[in-house]
Amino acid sequence: IPVSFTKNGTNYTALFESTVSMPLGVYNLIINSQDNLGYNSTGNLTFTLVRGYTITLSLDPAASKISEDVTLHGIVRKDDGSVVNDSFVSIQYLGNTSNVSLDAAGSFAFPFIAPEEEGDYELSATYTDPDGVIVMQSIILTAVKPKPVPEDNGGGDTRGKSSSSSRIGFAGSTAP
Repeated sequence: IPVSFTKNGTNYTALFESTVSMPLGVYNLIINSQDNLGYNSTGNLTFTLVRGYTITLSLDPAASKISEDVTLHGIVRKDDGSVVNDSFVSIQYLGNTSNVSLDAAGSFAFPFIAPEEEGDYELSATYTDPDGVIVMQSIILTAVKPKPVPEDNGGGDTRGKSSSSSRIGFAGSTAP
């Protein structure tokens, strides 16, 4: 496995670059080091390489009015881009949790009603694979009050509006 190191003061960080073709499982890393005086040290580290996943989320509408119908859309993919379609995601929203099945394309849609109060609300989707790997993605819903509708003050355009009053007009002569 290719490894790159970075140094920050006396701390070293190692980055192990893997590809999707690497076998998943347990790896044992043996670290040998030598200081400036020639003293050697050896350490062991065991780690598990697991599959990665991505969850992509969107809201329709992106910003909603309070108490409006909203749908959380999402898709779950494996790190190699392949579809995850054999399971479900847990949706955490407004203090509630619901499980939603993934369709054949790895997608889901979760309709709900926006909160009654203005504000920003976090929604999240969590996927757990058969090996217990957990991935979560969040999105913010912004709920706003609807803009007030201007009152009709009697003037202006009346197309499409009905009126409850009528006038009868008469023009001409009444002479015999």
